[in-house]
Amino acid sequence: MLRIMRARLSNAFSFFIRPFLSNDEAILSSSSSESLINDEAPSAPPSEPASKNLSSFFLKFALFGSHAGATAGGGYASYAYTLDEVDEKTKAFRAYANHTVGENASALDKFEALLYSASMAVPAKAIELYLDLRRPIEKQIREYVEPMSEKLLPDLHPLDQRFTLCFGSE
Repeated sequence: MLRIMRARLSNAFSFFIRPFLSNDEAILSSSSSESLINDEAPSAPPSEPASKNLSSFFLKFALFGSHAGATAGGGYASYAYTLDEVDEKTKAFRAYANHTVGENASALDKFEALLYSASMAVPAKAIELYLDLRRPIEKQIREYVEPMSEKLLPDLHPLDQRFTLCFGSE
């Protein structure tokens, strides 16, 4: 009786677990629950594909999370700061990404500086790309919001203002 209840509960909860399992593991879990009903010994599922699938799931989650975080950070920077403020705040970070050590440094320090500059090169290039893309966009917005006086319509003479398309009380 206990085996039957355990098999039914595993079938009920397998709906929630199956999206995280590969197709082979889902088939194995359903066949093992059926073997419990038939009083057969369940076969052990292979453990290697499950760990591979789990690691790829975490890798996808980390990549998606970092992309979402970078997008949210860029959106906040666009909303809260002007281009000059972002350029000033990130200038030190971008300059330190090209950090080198002196000639008399130890091999370990040189290797550490090489690893650090290599790991900081991608974020520094991403910031420079963001600044390069934001400059023309901000220029276009500024031209739209604050047009030059030559592009504005001239003011009407007071005698000509009565011929406008306003549906007021005249």
